[in-house]
Amino acid sequence: MLNAKANIKKIEAAISRSEHIMLVTHNNPDIDATSSVFASSHLLDHFGKNHTIFFKQNPAKYLIALDPYKKFITEENGEESFKTHDLFIVLDTGDFLHTGIEKWLASVKGKAPIINIDHHETNTFFGDINLVWPSAVSTTEILFDIYKHLDINLLPKIANHLLAGIITDTNNFTNFNTTSKSLETASELIKKGANIAKVMKSAKQKKTREEIQAWGKIFSRLTKNNKQNIAYTIITKEDAKDYSHDPSILDGLSNYLNNISDAKISVLIKEMPDETIKVSLRTNDDLIDVSKFAKMFNGGGHKKAAGFSIKGKLEKTEKGWKIV
Repeated sequence: MLNAKANIKKIEAAISRSEHIMLVTHNNPDIDATSSVFASSHLLDHFGKNHTIFFKQNPAKYLIALDPYKKFITEENGEESFKTHDLFIVLDTGDFLHTGIEKWLASVKGKAPIINIDHHETNTFFGDINLVWPSAVSTTEILFDIYKHLDINLLPKIANHLLAGIITDTNNFTNFNTTSKSLETASELIKKGANIAKVMKSAKQKKTREEIQAWGKIFSRLTKNNKQNIAYTIITKEDAKDYSHDPSILDGLSNYLNNISDAKISVLIKEMPDETIKVSLRTNDDLIDVSKFAKMFNGGGHKKAAGFSIKGKLEKTEKGWKIV
């Protein structure tokens, strides 16, 4: 904790020295990522700092429901703005690659400080200042401690963001990674005014008929490798195209797959438009660490939830689907 306090002080000093800060998170952000960005934005507001929120693509509406009036930019108009910032804070991201803008960040490395705040065990410590706590259940839990150490008052809106990351990354406090600290932090956030009903509504959107139909189509391809005790299904490029008007329709599938009772590992294989394959791995088995497998392919994550991307496309054969 001594090192953590020292790094928090370094972060405070870096923020104080900077004039224009950019907040970045990983590609296809989840609630912990978006809530971390927005909570950090409020932190910078406290310091009176000019800053920009950057998302590689527009987040789904339910991801920004807790802060719908915060402005952000996307990849479409982001590259030039990278040259005008003097500090970058990268949140909930294990390495440059998973931001989807690794070349942009590499171009500013050494020219402007990069702060890395994350909770993934596979984090590569790519920042000039690294606040990486694998013991934290979410990046928002780390941000809670930053607010606490800097003695900054937590407004209810900020508490909502911090609670949302904790709730979703612990799957409502049911995942293996739920800790006594995460429960204590959640309790403190509720005392600070977090609206748990509002947070839960934002985090757990009811499924529309279109979403149920889309999930049913993908689950119809569910296959089990009995020898390896692995269950898997695929999302084709055509599926993604069908739901391009609202990509969030396909969110949450990998976590839901982990409910399969007779498989040790569940795998969701998604074909992306740029001829890459995104693989999401989940397990509830205490003896399995899927992050080690993901790391073999330059991926990352946690022992029970990890992923990676590889070049290729999906092809259906007589024996089933394969990556070519």
